[in-house]
Amino acid sequence: MIGIAPRWMGYTGTFGDNLPVSGKFTDAQRDCMNYLRETLRLTKGMLRPGVSGREIDVPGRKYFTEKGLLPYLVCPFAHTIGLMEAEAPFFGPNSDDVLKPGMAVMVDVSFFGHPKFNGARIETGYIITENGCEPMSPKMDAYFMLDV
Repeated sequence: MIGIAPRWMGYTGTFGDNLPVSGKFTDAQRDCMNYLRETLRLTKGMLRPGVSGREIDVPGRKYFTEKGLLPYLVCPFAHTIGLMEAEAPFFGPNSDDVLKPGMAVMVDVSFFGHPKFNGARIETGYIITENGCEPMSPKMDAYFMLDV
């Protein structure tokens, strides 16, 4: 699992991914990575003005439940970013915060402590626009939109 959170002129960016040590994912590792990517895609689909934190997490949590991953979830799937790598609001099942145009939001999908997959995490960022969201990095967005 890798993560980079560079700081520039007081602001922070971040991304996260997983790399197979052997150079190639096993079938189980590939399944795990594709579960994360599908959850990222489901969460990204919720990023538009007017959507509350309670709503953003619903599709991802439903998918995690179907895949047996929900007991290993430790944090919501989306948060803002700016001066710190992860800062409030954290958009999850207890959040009444609402997305607004101009917000910088990270989709940060992870789980830890799973008996087969151990843990894994992927993360990339989006800017909320009037009509939805735009990726901070179109290359990272395109990368995560495909299964491994």
